[in-house]
Amino acid sequence: MDRVCGLAGGRQWPDLDLEVPCCAGSALYGPERCTCWETIYAQEQITPLRTDLPAGVRPRMCVDCAYRPNSPERSGDPEAAADTEQLRQLTDGGQPFWCHQGMRRPIAYQHPSGARVEASELEYAPPMQKIDGRWVPFKADGTPADLCGGWAALRLKRIYAEHEDISEPGADAYREQPDAPEMDLRGRQSWH
Repeated sequence: MDRVCGLAGGRQWPDLDLEVPCCAGSALYGPERCTCWETIYAQEQITPLRTDLPAGVRPRMCVDCAYRPNSPERSGDPEAAADTEQLRQLTDGGQPFWCHQGMRRPIAYQHPSGARVEASELEYAPPMQKIDGRWVPFKADGTPADLCGGWAALRLKRIYAEHEDISEPGADAYREQPDAPEMDLRGRQSWH
């Protein structure tokens, strides 16, 4: 399964204590299955412009990359889309992890009753399109999302480790140390 940075599972809706249930989901299954909540986004989503474009790869980790030491994902934040072990499994298995940069982000959820629930800072909601048999998220500007730079660097390191006949361009593509410098995809220190 592919993962999108910040695309987490189900949300717990508050019990609005309405006299009459607002929808069939709420009436049959309780407030957590209410279908009336409307998402309010930080920016508008442009319809995916070209689904024939290949997904890009970020040349380096972004400043809040999930693969960075002390990121919410690696620090055990329950709102994060993945944890350290899940990130390693994705990398080891070659399953894509998509960068959140440029993706549409919910800021809140509004119920017709007037109730409002703030969205997590770690939450993203990109539209997904199937390209070459794989689901790819799209950025708010309508272009395909990029593969995560941290994921790509660690994936390359795993490939080099598995295939001793391939010459690894840099042994420090990914480090566990909290003070590790930012690395580009070739394992070289980045100075931006």
